[in-house]
Amino acid sequence: MRPAILALLGCLFTLGCAQEPQYTELTLKGDAIAKQIQFGLAGTKGELHADKVDPDGTRHPGCWIQLGPALHDKRFEFSLPEKKVDLGYAGTITYHVADVRLGVIEVAAKPNEFVLTSTFTSEGVAIKGEHSSLGGAVVPGIKLTNMRLVVHLKPVVVDGSITYDDPRVEFTADVDNTFIPRFSVMGYTVDIIDAMTHYRHDLCLAIQRQIQAGLEDPGRKAALADQIRAGIAGQLGG
Repeated sequence: MRPAILALLGCLFTLGCAQEPQYTELTLKGDAIAKQIQFGLAGTKGELHADKVDPDGTRHPGCWIQLGPALHDKRFEFSLPEKKVDLGYAGTITYHVADVRLGVIEVAAKPNEFVLTSTFTSEGVAIKGEHSSLGGAVVPGIKLTNMRLVVHLKPVVVDGSITYDDPRVEFTADVDNTFIPRFSVMGYTVDIIDAMTHYRHDLCLAIQRQIQAGLEDPGRKAALADQIRAGIAGQLGG
């Protein structure tokens, strides 16, 4: 991959001078800036769980992502949707995400953008189900494979300072095709494939929206933009 190039124009002029301003083009290697961003993201952690519910019904977000120490450990929490399957006389099954963890984030420079990629993993099942009266023992868990997060950041100059704009987030995952496709509860047959058809899509879309909203937060945006500027300053200072 050829290094992406980020070109910034610096205006050099003397106050009170009548001559036309002179411009110097500074060519900066995007790969070097990407390494600085990746350094700033070191130590970033994240977990996806079902919300915690108090006895009085108060819900607490079960998902969180915390940026690394270089980004001031800025943390944001959020909730992901559940999937309810109505079994009629046999009750209800509720599916939710469970114990999914963020892996190491890698950063690369591409034409006109920086791309952050990472995987999410789960040691066991990523989606658990619970029956309204029989609990989780009667409901098989579901594994998700190829869970992958991709974030696109477009560098821009605002008020003379480098930052990023229009973060685009993509999250994808596949349902493990080795799980039990059907099971029975109190004589009612549950088709997992049918139940998961839209839930996987809803989960991916919700994760995308929540992480994108987190990146658009002014405080987190400023912290990450500092790493972009530090990468540029390192090249100019060298």
